[in-house]
Amino acid sequence: MAGRAQAVTNGDELVKAVAQMGRDLGLQVVE
Repeated sequence: MAGRAQAVTNGDELVKAVAQMGRDLGLQVVE
């Protein structure tokens, strides 16, 4: 279970990182 929770946390961080990258590139990011 802990591994699954960690995976979810990592996925959320990945989404944030991709969204930030999109902003840096000047793209429209839908939250």
